[in-house]
Amino acid sequence: AQQQLIILDAPNVAMRHGRKKVFSCEGIRLAVEYWTARGHKVLGFLPEYYTDHAYVGNMRSATKLGLVDKPARLPDNIALIQKLVEQGQLVLTPPMDYDDSYCIAYARKHGGSIVTNDRYWDYIEKAGGGRARAETLQWIRSHCISFTFAGDEFLPNPDFQFPPPDATAS
Repeated sequence: AQQQLIILDAPNVAMRHGRKKVFSCEGIRLAVEYWTARGHKVLGFLPEYYTDHAYVGNMRSATKLGLVDKPARLPDNIALIQKLVEQGQLVLTPPMDYDDSYCIAYARKHGGSIVTNDRYWDYIEKAGGGRARAETLQWIRSHCISFTFAGDEFLPNPDFQFPPPDATAS
């Protein structure tokens, strides 16, 4: 199989591994390992505030005190995130930005596919109407790899097929 560029929607992967209750940094590591073991290049995108000890600490306190409506997406292992950043497998996005835009733009520019269960409707809406929307929708549908975890086993959609190289760049 040809080497592919795999982009991880890191928060989406972490929350899926943590069964939507825990931001599981191990889930990100498992997904990175799965794809690198198969000879692919992997890069995950994650908002920078997930590595901010003060932010995470404050959110943990607020959650314990019941000041946050739903359990905050708090990483359970900041050191593992920092290790993945140092290894060049995870890129931190500016905290005020929409991290999905970075995932999608990078994948489109470099011919990658995105590991996510997000349908990216907000991104598709931003494309506007008509042909631009149709092309964006088509790109998202053909370049997003849905996935799940069976315990600690990462399972990408077995029906996903990588698009031909000429169809990836936009």
